[in-house]
Amino acid sequence: MTTWLIVKSAAIAPSSKSADAAYRVALSRDEASREVVVEFTAPSTLTCIGYAEEVTRRFLPDREPPRHLVVDVGGSVRVLQGPLETTIDTPRETVSVGPQRARARRRS
Repeated sequence: MTTWLIVKSAAIAPSSKSADAAYRVALSRDEASREVVVEFTAPSTLTCIGYAEEVTRRFLPDREPPRHLVVDVGGSVRVLQGPLETTIDTPRETVSVGPQRARARRRS
């Protein structure tokens, strides 16, 4: 199983009054994509896209990343909203195809 990759990050408006800054980190894996919101509580001094990506990186090997993280003033990370309930690793329906023959080669 491959890990999630960070494809894009951007600053967004914080969703709560206790947050000083927030960032949306877009992830992809195979054909799936997810977004993780990382909020920093006030008063924070080290908010930046790079730090939001660093916080998200520890969740990249997971089957499903959390949807919303909060970084407290002391640097501890809380999961505010966990992963999606459905995962992309559910087995897909497969169609069994019997042995097939190659086309006959034409002789010139």
